[in-house]
Amino acid sequence: MKNNLLTKLLKKLAAAAGILLAFVLLLSLAGSYGRYQDQKNTKELVLDHLDFLNDSIESEDYERILELEGVQELRYWKNDGESLIIEYFCKGAGIAPGGRYAGFYYTSEDQPVGYEGTASNFTKEKNGWRWEEKNGDNYEYTERIAAHWYYYEAGF
Repeated sequence: MKNNLLTKLLKKLAAAAGILLAFVLLLSLAGSYGRYQDQKNTKELVLDHLDFLNDSIESEDYERILELEGVQELRYWKNDGESLIIEYFCKGAGIAPGGRYAGFYYTSEDQPVGYEGTASNFTKEKNGWRWEEKNGDNYEYTERIAAHWYYYEAGF
C-alpha cells in the first residue's frame, strides 16, 4: 500500500515538474520573441521613414523625430569635435539589474557606438556588434540599418 501511494505521489510530482519546466521554457521563448519583434519593428520604423529621418538630421531638427509613433525620447552627443551621435529610445522594460532598452541612433561617422554615445569594445557578429560585461550581465548589441542609422539594445 505504501509503495502504491509513494508511486502515485512521485508521478504527480514529476507531472508538476514537467508543467513547471514547460512554463519556464515558454516564458523564455516569449522574451526572445519580444526582443526579436522590438528589433524588427525598430528597423522597419527607420526604413519606412528614412527620408524624414535624414531630412530632420540635415535640418538639425532632431526633436521632430519624436513625432514618429513609438519614438519616446532622444539624447545627443558631440564627440571628438564634429562627430554627432543622436540616440532615440523606443522601448524599455525593467530596472537594473534586469532592465533592457532598445531604439535606434544616428551617427555622423557611420560607425557603431555604444549605448548613450559611449565607446564600446564591440565584437563583430554575423549581423552586428556585441559587447558583454566580463563577470556580469550587462550587454550591448548594435546593428546597422541604413547609412548612418543603427539599431541598439542594451541590458543592465
